[in-house]
Amino acid sequence: MDEGNAVGRPKKPTHTATVGGSVVGYLPAGIVIWGGLGKLLDNLLGTEYLTPVGLVFGSVLAMYLVYLYVVRRPEPVPEQQGVSMGPDRSEEEGIT
Repeated sequence: MDEGNAVGRPKKPTHTATVGGSVVGYLPAGIVIWGGLGKLLDNLLGTEYLTPVGLVFGSVLAMYLVYLYVVRRPEPVPEQQGVSMGPDRSEEEGIT
């Protein structure tokens, strides 16, 4: 059984698990959405070049989103002394 905290809730997923799920989701989604849009426009306009353009654009856009999410992910802001962000539940629940 997965170890949880004192209340019995499971631990939150690690950063690598979150990043992996995002990468797996962004890449195919970009290709399918933009490639499908290109295919739809090709059918409506009677052209043959918008599907490959949509596939390439979707791939590039998805890779850019992965770059933003993985490389340029903002670091959490450290708590400032004297500024409260709300109650600290770890003190209430006896978690150290």
